[in-house]
Amino acid sequence: ESVYCVCLRYELAARGLRFTIQQHIPIKYKEVALAASHRVDLIVEDLIVVEVKAVAALVPVNLAQALTYLRLTGCPAALLINFNVPRLMDGARRVINCER
Repeated sequence: ESVYCVCLRYELAARGLRFTIQQHIPIKYKEVALAASHRVDLIVEDLIVVEVKAVAALVPVNLAQALTYLRLTGCPAALLINFNVPRLMDGARRVINCER
């Protein structure tokens, strides 16, 4: 998956898009900040969470992870990209933050 992230970062930079990589999102439990965090692959233009996968198929836990990241970051949308498919567009799934 890391090779795909590197290539994706190259393409984003070539298009002049701002992004952060491997951003840690702190976890709060009962209003207490814990010494743990989630790590998001990419956040593009402070708007889109991008999670890169190379799996046989996206499964419900991948969607749940994306929804969690959306809730914690406040971003309006996420993109799950599975690179383990013959056509890349078949491996992409958009997720919308309905709580925003």
